[in-house]
Amino acid sequence: WDGSSWSTSPATLGTARDEGSSSGTGSAAVTGGGSPPDAGLSISEEYNKSANVITAGAWAATNSLNTGRSSSGGAGTQTAGLIYGGSTPGGNPSKLTEEYDGTSFSEVSDMNTPRYCYDGTGTQTAALTFGGSPGPIKAYTEEWNGSSWSEQNDMGTGRYSVAEGGTQTAAFGAGGYSGSNRSEVEHYDGTSWTSATALPSTRRAAI
Repeated sequence: WDGSSWSTSPATLGTARDEGSSSGTGSAAVTGGGSPPDAGLSISEEYNKSANVITAGAWAATNSLNTGRSSSGGAGTQTAGLIYGGSTPGGNPSKLTEEYDGTSFSEVSDMNTPRYCYDGTGTQTAALTFGGSPGPIKAYTEEWNGSSWSEQNDMGTGRYSVAEGGTQTAAFGAGGYSGSNRSEVEHYDGTSWTSATALPSTRRAAI
C-alpha cells in the first residue's frame, strides 16, 4: 500500500505459514512465529525494501523466537518490536512476551491473562492488546509500558480476531468473532472504550 493503491511484492517468505505476528512498515518489517497447523513455529524473518536500489525487497532469516507460537499479538518496528501471547503447540494459550532489538528476541514480563487470536497495536514501550480466546470470549484490555502489563477497562463487546489500529492512547477495534462474525467498532482513548459507527458488513480476521 503506497497511500493510494495496493501492489504485490515480488518477495515471498522463506517459510510458508499463517497466523504469525509482525511489526514495522512496508519497507522494514519483522515477522515471527506462526504455523503450519498447531506447529507453533519460532522462526523469524526480516523484510527490507529500498526505493534507492534496483533489487526488489526481500525476506531474510533472523534469530528465532524463544518460544514458538501462532496467533500472537505484535507491536513496534523492525528494530524495536514486541510479540506477546499466542497459541503454543497443542493449542495452549500463552502469556509470554518477547522483545526484538533488530537482532534477537528476549523474554520480558508476561501478560496478565494468557490468550490467543487477539489484537494489539502501539510501540515496543507503549503497546495495547485487547480481546482474545479461548474459553469465554475475552473483552480484556492490557497496556504495556516497556516493562510490565497492566489491566485496563474491558471492551464493550468481547470478541477475537478483531481488526485494529492506532496507538496505546488512540486506538480502534473493528469487527471480530464471538459465535458469529461481528460488525461492532470501538475506540479506545487510553482509559476506556466507546462505541462508534459499525462496519457495513460483519467480518473477522481483517488486518
